[in-house]
Amino acid sequence: MEKEGTWTADNERQFRQMLRSLNPDPIDAISIHAYGEDTDRIAWAVRAAKSIKKPLFIGEFGVPGTGPEVEFRRMLRIIEESPIPLSAVWVFDLPSQNADYNITADNARSYQLREVAEANARVQKGGTLRQQK
Repeated sequence: MEKEGTWTADNERQFRQMLRSLNPDPIDAISIHAYGEDTDRIAWAVRAAKSIKKPLFIGEFGVPGTGPEVEFRRMLRIIEESPIPLSAVWVFDLPSQNADYNITADNARSYQLREVAEANARVQKGGTLRQQK
């Protein structure tokens, strides 16, 4: 959009350039949001953060709706297996997001809390996050 004035999707090189320009020094981390099928962008962001030499924070991630448990688990696993030091699922107990993203302890997306807790436990035991580099 910045260069061409269109909504044409960026390629990985363009994506890296934008992350670099939007996160100049002294900003010491890179933050992205990832939803639905943004798994390719997560991989791009991991590589970009490594080349820019800044940690990556996924400030929001999630999949819309109540049925795509497989998609959520896939996204969480990609995050867990990548060297991403911190990420946050979108969103807990925000009623305005009930239609697509809101997670509570007793709604149809409650499994996401369990999945995140289990991923955190695996990481705390020294697993994944690329075997704690």
